[in-house]
Amino acid sequence: MKIAVDIDEVLCKTNDYFLDHFNKEHNSNLKREFITDYTYNSFKNYGFENSYVFSKLVEFVRRDMENFNIVEEAVLILKELKKLGHELYILTSRSKILYERTCSWLENYFGKGFFKEIIFTDGFEKESICKSDVCINFGIDILIEDAPHYAFNTSQKGVKVLLMDCPWNYKINENENLVKVKNWNDIYQKLV
Repeated sequence: MKIAVDIDEVLCKTNDYFLDHFNKEHNSNLKREFITDYTYNSFKNYGFENSYVFSKLVEFVRRDMENFNIVEEAVLILKELKKLGHELYILTSRSKILYERTCSWLENYFGKGFFKEIIFTDGFEKESICKSDVCINFGIDILIEDAPHYAFNTSQKGVKVLLMDCPWNYKINENENLVKVKNWNDIYQKLV
């Protein structure tokens, strides 16, 4: 089976790390559960415009991504899935500007060449590639994702999606191709 895996909020808890630093910088107390939509609109309730918060997140990822911690269960389970013969891909909406640094971060945890391919969609640029199209073009069987719009769109095109349960996607309803999962152990149970 071909399995594509997102990075942020699937392999690493980007928002936890980001919010810790954002809170120190702004003397605030924002928490992960406050992010009730993917575009940070909910932060208006706490005095921050979503565009500002998102720009700070992008700035932070570009500046400090080497310090992101990986979800340890993800490493163990992905290594087990590879041993079982699954073909693993990274499919991220990160900008291609971060290609080398992201690959280096992944190699630190998985080793060089662990993933069949590492695909950047430039999801926040004008010339972005749709994750669902990538899945179709590469023959991906399953996408492991946290973003509600990518998950829903991909599931509508017939690709199975395991949606990591996060505050910003709680409104998304499951369908025949979209199943919510709580953690990597739950993912493993769905795949074996």
